[in-house]
Amino acid sequence: MQDTSGLGRPLDRRHLIALDCLVAAVYAVLVGISTAADASTPNWAWLLVVGMAAAAAVRRVWPRSALAFVAGLSLLAVVLGVLRDPLLAASYCLYVVALTSGSPTTKRLLGTAGVVGAALLFLAALGTPASTNLWTSEVSLALTGVTGLFMTWMLGKVVQDRRAVAVRAARQLAQRAVIDERLRIARELHDIVGTAWA
Repeated sequence: MQDTSGLGRPLDRRHLIALDCLVAAVYAVLVGISTAADASTPNWAWLLVVGMAAAAAVRRVWPRSALAFVAGLSLLAVVLGVLRDPLLAASYCLYVVALTSGSPTTKRLLGTAGVVGAALLFLAALGTPASTNLWTSEVSLALTGVTGLFMTWMLGKVVQDRRAVAVRAARQLAQRAVIDERLRIARELHDIVGTAWA
């Protein structure tokens, strides 16, 4: 019996892009509300929110460009102190880049940045003596964002590796089926020829 509900089938690219648009809209609304609620945030900060949401909406169409744009706006927002966003939209875009990228240099760079960020964040949480001046809320926010980027990258890589294993297994299964079919045909031909000569 065929599944007509659509629940058993994976989403196609068009549906995934529509889902990204929905997630980006929810992000824009939630961050926009929190931005508007903070009286110290300038009025133009919503432009950053809209820009990040728009780029996140097209992360599957232009993954690297969307990531660069969102990361730039997120860093600008953190430096200016206008948004309390620990690179959430950048992490959302980075996941797709991690799925499609195979660069070992990028993997090492992000891995190192994530480990350093997590270690520094841990030290800040311990309240070391140096934390009185160094660990401001902006620094811990940036470190949280870097840690989030690292975790997103690693999640994307794990999913990419699992997909590659599944593709290899499917290819091996298909090759095995072809070999089995050839052997079956050869056996049948052998039996036919043997019967004809008997």
